[in-house]
Amino acid sequence: MIATASSADTLKAASTAPVTVSKYPNGSSLPAQTPTTTMPKVNAVTPTNRVLVILVSFQDSAIKQTEASWNQKIFSATSKSVRLYYAQATNGKRILNPAKETYGTANNGVVKVKLNRNHPRTGTAIDTRNQYIVRDALTAANPYVNFAQYDTNKNGRIEASELHIMTIVAGQERAYSSAAPSIWGHMWGMASNITPKLDGKTFFTYTQFGEMHGTHMATIGVIAHEFGHDLGLVDLYNTSGTGSGLGTFSLMAKGAWGIAAGDSYPGQTPILLDAYSKVKIGAVTPKVVNTTVTSTQTLYAGSTILRINTSSPKEYFLIENRQFIGFDKALASKVFKGGLAVYRVNTNYGGNQTVGKQLVTMLEANQGIVGYSQLNSSSSLKSDALYYVGTGSRGKAQQIYLNNRTNPSNRLSNGAYPNFSFRVTTKPGASMSVVLGPAYPVSGMTLNRSGVYIKTNTSFQMIATITPTNASNKGITWTTSNSKIATVDAKGKITGKAVGKATITAKTQDRGIKDTVLIQVTK
Repeated sequence: MIATASSADTLKAASTAPVTVSKYPNGSSLPAQTPTTTMPKVNAVTPTNRVLVILVSFQDSAIKQTEASWNQKIFSATSKSVRLYYAQATNGKRILNPAKETYGTANNGVVKVKLNRNHPRTGTAIDTRNQYIVRDALTAANPYVNFAQYDTNKNGRIEASELHIMTIVAGQERAYSSAAPSIWGHMWGMASNITPKLDGKTFFTYTQFGEMHGTHMATIGVIAHEFGHDLGLVDLYNTSGTGSGLGTFSLMAKGAWGIAAGDSYPGQTPILLDAYSKVKIGAVTPKVVNTTVTSTQTLYAGSTILRINTSSPKEYFLIENRQFIGFDKALASKVFKGGLAVYRVNTNYGGNQTVGKQLVTMLEANQGIVGYSQLNSSSSLKSDALYYVGTGSRGKAQQIYLNNRTNPSNRLSNGAYPNFSFRVTTKPGASMSVVLGPAYPVSGMTLNRSGVYIKTNTSFQMIATITPTNASNKGITWTTSNSKIATVDAKGKITGKAVGKATITAKTQDRGIKDTVLIQVTK
């Protein structure tokens, strides 16, 4: 739900436009926007990400919440916070820790400043006025922070991989409320003629948010989403056309507004990252599955991602297990049941733009049941997009198959069908299983003889018949029980070596189906 600024919002009076602005739309709609095309590279995966939170007041608008409240909102390890969210979303690979500072409660990562001017009231616009807020807030915070200590690569610039700069601005978050004064939550970068030079260091990217959502303190969803951009993640809602991209299934789409049972406001329980974002951020290393042979794979919610490569070097599939656990409890209000999520990734696109032009597309299990894609139509009905064994939202058995004949199918963008099939075998649960293999798996194999008499130094060609005749992988492995009596080559040609008996076994590469022939060698 982040989108780039429209033409009216573009950077003004800057010598460079360092990063395309990522702007958070409101929770009620997903307006057409220009896609984000330039984002920071994904930072090196380190356990600790230092964050400096600057609370910014103005002459006519003051911060309402306390330093301690904002420390809890961003850094709490026990209550819902941005830190707790990323600890869970990344399996502990990204831990947010407060920056070192001497303001108020020292080293809690929060500094309060007051600028000697009125609130700029940027509202829906994002321009250099937002950058000037960051510039002046950093300058005002400088007496309390030694910025030089964070330039670990010694390039003279503080980057997000070294220190995340987060500004909380007095007034409203425009993505939530139209009341003034407000700013719109976003991630951007300061132009070279705007960034201050403090302790000998300049600055680059930052995030910025309004402090209030109406009458209550801002929830963490918008903040977590924009922080994802500062980590290098991209938008996965559709930014410039129809459809909702990944919709509620990812923080980097509409999931930032997640609300779980017991919550009072949207964004209190942002939904977890999708499989693509988890892999990109280093939360999970995917297991690449060889689908030329049939195998049963077990997926654990939050920790297992399967990858299926295709003949197209820029397209592949990811599979993960999504259950109503942890921050994904917020899925329960939008999704019928937990299950396996299947995504088609097309790296010809840098993000999700419109239907048919998406970096990450979810293959919705119930598409063939309801007759259309709920994500592509931006349907407000409860989603039933996950694969599981059981009765779906329409009172029918949920789809458990994915191949080149199902709806949806595994069709690639060029019209080709990859050679794999998918069948989920379990009900929704923290551990689920799926059978992956060729599009047309082997169902049987028989040999043309059950016994053969041959003489020493002579040969006999065995013939194996595989069913079905259009099986995708007809590979066979041949072995002998006694190579001193009889040998067999890779094509099933048997050669007698010495008088005696041996058993030749043929085993299909797909599914491991076996048949044997008894060989008796004579003089």
